[in-house]
Amino acid sequence: MKIHEFIIIFLKVSMFVQICLIMAKLEDSDSIYYLFSDLLFKICLGIFLITFFYFNNSTGVDSWDELIISFGGVLLLYDAWIMDLPAILKIYNVKFNPYTLN
Repeated sequence: MKIHEFIIIFLKVSMFVQICLIMAKLEDSDSIYYLFSDLLFKICLGIFLITFFYFNNSTGVDSWDELIISFGGVLLLYDAWIMDLPAILKIYNVKFNPYTLN
């Protein structure tokens, strides 16, 4: 198995554990552990989607489809920056505005 396959499996397992903990009411979606694993998942999957099709020549996939999939990775990174990072920093009372970078 390649390294990116191990990373994706690890991320899937971590998100599955977090969802099971939330459904069992042992944790909520505002927990620092859930927010951090969600941030990590979005960042890793976003970077994977952006870079995978750039470095690997996928046969049978149109170049426009590769562009749209890569853009999905950008949207995941944007969501992590706008939604998850401020929520994590709010728990630690850090003032952060993702729109101004101040």
